[in-house]
Amino acid sequence: MKRVLRIGRGVKTRRARVKEILDLPGKAMDVDARTELIQALIPLGLWHVKEVLEQEVRALAGERYKR
Repeated sequence: MKRVLRIGRGVKTRRARVKEILDLPGKAMDVDARTELIQALIPLGLWHVKEVLEQEVRALAGERYKR
């Protein structure tokens, strides 16, 4: 089965979009731009929470498959 190529779904792409939105002048950031910014930041926040939780699990239980 062929793999589907996804363009623009990575963290670097999201960060670039957020930077573009933040560089806009103050009046240009209307409701749509704010919505786009929030939509871009949510996955970044979730990714950070996932990393923190994985670090806590490693600290409490040790590395995976090591007894």
